[in-house]
Parts: sequence; C-alpha cells; structure tokens
Amino acid sequence: MYYPKFEKALGAKRTAKFYQVDKRLTMIVNFQLASEIPLIE
Repeated sequence: MYYPKFEKALGAKRTAKFYQVDKRLTMIVNFQLASEIPLIE
C-alpha cells in the first residue's frame, strides 16, 4: 500500500484528504459507468 509513502511525503492530514478525494472520484466514475450499463429485463 502507498499510504506510508504518501504520509511520509505529504503528512498525515494531506494524505487523508488525498484518499478521501480519491475515493469520491472513484465512486463518481463507478456510478457513471453503472448508469450506462443496461439492466436485464
């Protein structure tokens, strides 16, 4: 995992913010992809 490397370079607070933003962006992308996949009827 990259957390220790990020924490060493950025500090704990910035690393936590980075992971929060990364998770939100991943959720947005996944939601957009899911909305484009047709459901089986």
